[in-house]
Amino acid sequence: MHELSHTQGLSHAARGLDTYGDRGDVMGSAGNADGYLCMNPGNQLRVGWNSPIASLRPETVNTASNVNQRGVYRIPNLGTTDVNHVFINMTVPDKPYANHLVSYRLRTPTFDAILSSEYNNRVHIHQFNGTASDRDDNRTWLMALLSPGQWYMSRFVDYGVGAAAGGALNFTVLNITDGHAYVRICHATVRSEDLCKDCCGDGIDNDCDGLADANDRECSTTPLSMPPPPSPLAAPHQSACQPPCVVPTAATQPRRALSPDRCSSTA
Repeated sequence: MHELSHTQGLSHAARGLDTYGDRGDVMGSAGNADGYLCMNPGNQLRVGWNSPIASLRPETVNTASNVNQRGVYRIPNLGTTDVNHVFINMTVPDKPYANHLVSYRLRTPTFDAILSSEYNNRVHIHQFNGTASDRDDNRTWLMALLSPGQWYMSRFVDYGVGAAAGGALNFTVLNITDGHAYVRICHATVRSEDLCKDCCGDGIDNDCDGLADANDRECSTTPLSMPPPPSPLAAPHQSACQPPCVVPTAATQPRRALSPDRCSSTA
């Protein structure tokens, strides 16, 4: 099946630095077990075997849904239907961005019967920039395997504050039940809410950390606390600090380091 699929235009299914690293696909290192194993959603899409539940663009990622809850999707087991993933295309003219695909995999007695334990009952996040053409050599990349309560955030692509393109995508698994996964997909337009003028008062979770405006510590207006100065009556060995002594001010207090990429579980 692996070699036959090459004749249909499929490349290897990669994970990390290993071009065969996706063990949830026959185009990766699926092992030698006997049984049926589905292809990942990107490879299925390339050969015309599936279609997405939704195709999202930058302006719809944070609002679209199939469960009447903004940004949340109910995703079926990939092996039970050919409408089986969410496709996110964030590219706009002159501003490229990797396509992302979100799927859910669970063993069944037929399809995906040999899915390994690491991949079973998990939400799979893939990147795939290929097309339904055998003329390009793009391959699928497995980025994360997620259980309930876990999340993955893609690398932040900076096209400037306020740009409609770029940013990062956060995928949070809310629940897995009855053969479906519930996943929240969020487009982060800034690395931190305090980095743009209006982000701390617009009612939006702009950095996709699950908190918006005053609930986000980056938007807190509480002044930094300062230690009391040493008492002038204290003996030298009891002084709070020895000369030269500088009492920190709000201007000299170090800020909390900001991390551009946050990830609780990566592939």
